Amino acid sequence: MSAAFSESGQGDTYYSVYLVYLVPLLAIGVLATDYLKSDEKVAHYVAIAAGAFPVVGFVIGLINTGSLQGLAIGVWLTMLAAIVMLLATFGVIKRPE
Repeated sequence: MSAAFSESGQGDTYYSVYLVYLVPLLAIGVLATDYLKSDEKVAHYVAIAAGAFPVVGFVIGLINTGSLQGLAIGVWLTMLAAIVMLLATFGVIKRPE
């Protein structure tokens, strides 16, 4: 769509930016699998995906930019939540029963 309005005819939109929407969608998936009492294996894989996706995205972004400047509090909170989720999923952090 952006190509229709640019002079060169090529769009300058980076659609990989929309991958950011996978973070809350995967978090909703974790909540849904827990609420619906899904198979333990499915819940485990969804939790791994929800924890690993932000970490992988952060590392790729850090490699591409080469700097931590300009990162807001939301990035750090997302990284904290992702790491805690991965630690809990792999049993390093035990939750009380």
